[in-house]
Formats: sequence, structure tokens, C-alpha cells
Amino acid sequence: MKDLLKRISIGIISGGFIGYIAYLFFSSKIIVSEGFLEFNTLYYSILAIVGIYLFVLFAIHPIYMKINKVSLFVLGIALVLIGDSVLINNIESYVYISDLVKILGSFLVVLAWTNFFVSAKAKKEKEESKLEIIEV
Repeated sequence: MKDLLKRISIGIISGGFIGYIAYLFFSSKIIVSEGFLEFNTLYYSILAIVGIYLFVLFAIHPIYMKINKVSLFVLGIALVLIGDSVLINNIESYVYISDLVKILGSFLVVLAWTNFFVSAKAKKEKEESKLEIIEV
């Protein structure tokens, strides 16, 4: 039951993130600062890929990866840096993507180091990979 609640919460958060990115994209909002205007679509793509990565690998089909903690930590730090230096908040057009990405990055860093994303299925796969058959 706990594993199902984890997967549902991760699915809701990442699905909401993907939905917000899609809403901003289809309403043609600019999400980057003035120096990065030519890369607006690129940053939409990067954020959508991050959301899909979180949704598929941790909500739909959780798997065990040896570099899970490190990859999520690096992804979280990258999201915080992108949200702080590239993305903008525009109150007039209701674009709050910078704050959203920084919060998501901070959550990823904290939850990666507390093993929140590791599901029961992934723990079982990890234990099975450690088992060795010893022949006498």
C-alpha cells in the first residue's frame, strides 16, 4: 500500500508538471529570460523530458538503477540552476515556471538522498541482483 501511495504521489506531481509545461507551450508563453529567447522551445523540451522521465521511471514502471541516487541528485541540482539562471517568473502573464522548477529540483535532491523514490519492486530487484549461487 505504501508503495502504491508513493507511485501515485510521484505520478500526480510529475503529471501536473508535464501538464503545466504543455499549457505554457500551447498558450505560447515565453519562459526564458531575454538573453535566451532563441532557446525557448529547447527549454520547453528539456523540462518536458524531465517530467516524462520522472513519470515513467518512478510512477509507471519503477526499476532499480545503480546510479539512481546520483542521477537524481545531479538532475535536481541542474533543475535548480536552470530555474535560477534561465527561466523567468512573469506575474502579468501568470508564468511561475522558475519557482516551480526550483522547487521540483529541491524536492528531487532531498528525496533522492532519502531513498523515497526506491519502490518495493526496485528493492526486490536489488536484493535479487545481490544473491549469488555458491557451488560446493
